[in-house]
Amino acid sequence: MRVVTGLLKGRNIPFNNSSFDQADVTSGKVKESVFSIIGPVINGCSFLDLYGGSGQIGFEAFSRGAEVVINERDKKRYQFIKRCADNFGIAQKIKILNFADEVCIRYLFKREYIFDVVYLDPPYVKKRGKVSLYGQTLSLLERRGILNKGCQILIQYHSKNELVSIPEMFVTESVHVYGATSLALYIYSPGL
Repeated sequence: MRVVTGLLKGRNIPFNNSSFDQADVTSGKVKESVFSIIGPVINGCSFLDLYGGSGQIGFEAFSRGAEVVINERDKKRYQFIKRCADNFGIAQKIKILNFADEVCIRYLFKREYIFDVVYLDPPYVKKRGKVSLYGQTLSLLERRGILNKGCQILIQYHSKNELVSIPEMFVTESVHVYGATSLALYIYSPGL
């Protein structure tokens, strides 16, 4: 996989999912859609990728001008992301963390981070049914106060999932389906 555009355009991210417990990787088509959905707001925004995986979404956001925090719970994947950042010469310009999602959110809160865009692509259940994980994560982000009003939250999930328990202050802007993968865009709208 490669960075599509911007400062790091063409740089290779040599992530081999067979070396990382068969981790799912966002396809090129879905990645292009992610940045098409977010649109021009990415340049100059603060961007959180809470479940970094290969790091490709965070690197793409950085390449397009965002201030980026990538968190990846898995130690081996975290080390891969760090090595890529070193190889790209951006290790001092991007924040890379190795925490469980709740610990990461608390860490960011204590250091007064506030985000304009949040990307959520946790390892997900690939079967039909209701999934509350995303609603719980959104609640935690909101309670910790690390979202700017109007923050865009983009959730990648399995198309057969039904996202439930989404707090009312997160307004559905759009849903896009790409075969087995879906992207839902929410806008953080407190006080509605």
